[in-house]
Amino acid sequence: MDWVGVLTTGFESSVAAWSRSEGLDVAAVMDVLAELRGAGVGEQAGSGMITALERGEVGPETFERALALRLRRVSGVAVEPSGLMGRLFGHFEVDLRLLAAVRRLRDRGHRTALLSNSWGNDYPRTLIDGAFDQVLISGEIGLRKPQPEIFWHAARRLGVAPHEAVFVDDLADNVAGAARAGMIGVLHESRAATERALDGHFPVPEEAGAGSEGRDRAH
Repeated sequence: MDWVGVLTTGFESSVAAWSRSEGLDVAAVMDVLAELRGAGVGEQAGSGMITALERGEVGPETFERALALRLRRVSGVAVEPSGLMGRLFGHFEVDLRLLAAVRRLRDRGHRTALLSNSWGNDYPRTLIDGAFDQVLISGEIGLRKPQPEIFWHAARRLGVAPHEAVFVDDLADNVAGAARAGMIGVLHESRAATERALDGHFPVPEEAGAGSEGRDRAH
């Protein structure tokens, strides 16, 4: 499972909320982020600083300073670089219902992983505790989606073959990258649609359901 935009609120809406809290024009912020991401499509997308950040080649403090400087140039607003990522990602809300669905999958014996392109932000470890067998952060492993190597790495860490894995992301490029690596890709468009997709790929065995009902009646 991806993190931002799947298990949290969407990227653009959350960045927009942060922009308004900092007194920044939302469109200007998006333009600056596009500049830092760089040109290109597919696996070549993001040939700029954000790519380096996601791979761990640039530290979050360096990125915070670069982002604050560019935002001041385009908007005239002095953005405090220290703690910028914390303030930004503080506007992302976790989808607790979808996270609970992932936890139920793991409780049924399926191996689960969080696979996230990180900007050096913190993850709510207390919230995700018990939901994932592996927490794989791009900057910590030196790979980023949609590189096929990161999906192969995730499969190895889970002890499964790529074709046995289902990957969920809100970005079509990342879903396509997972498919090229041999995984089943699911494009996240809504919680309900993703839950249906997960139920389709990981149905509850009938005998397990019957046994559970029997246990419930026995108690």
